[in-house]
Amino acid sequence: MPEIASWPIEKQIGLNTIKDHIASDPMPRIMVFKVKVINKTVKLPKDVMVGTLPDDRLQLKKSLTVKIEKEGDKYIASCNDFYEFGYGDYLFNAVDDLRMAVVELYWRLNEEKNNLGKDLAKLWENLQQFIEKR
Repeated sequence: MPEIASWPIEKQIGLNTIKDHIASDPMPRIMVFKVKVINKTVKLPKDVMVGTLPDDRLQLKKSLTVKIEKEGDKYIASCNDFYEFGYGDYLFNAVDDLRMAVVELYWRLNEEKNNLGKDLAKLWENLQQFIEKR
């Protein structure tokens, strides 16, 4: 009985050869599956929800809505609530970069919370609606 591994690669791929092998072998050691290949483009989500931050000292009170865009070969994740952006080669990297930017913004504004101008004070208030210290 021929072993499939000992066949030349051309015979391993040929469907007729595989069918002949199964027919000639009383106990076939291979299975043939039908596979349908669909060439579709995966649609990029418009928004994703983020529920965690990469800083154990902070937690989100509610999820952040993050807008996703693709510009060339880069992904952009933006959070309009805080006017922050993240960039990356992959969607995950862009969201992770944004999460880190939000953490850095939180700590920066926290340090200067007594000296903030009107716009930054409003941003600090908004951050506190979403983020709290553990």
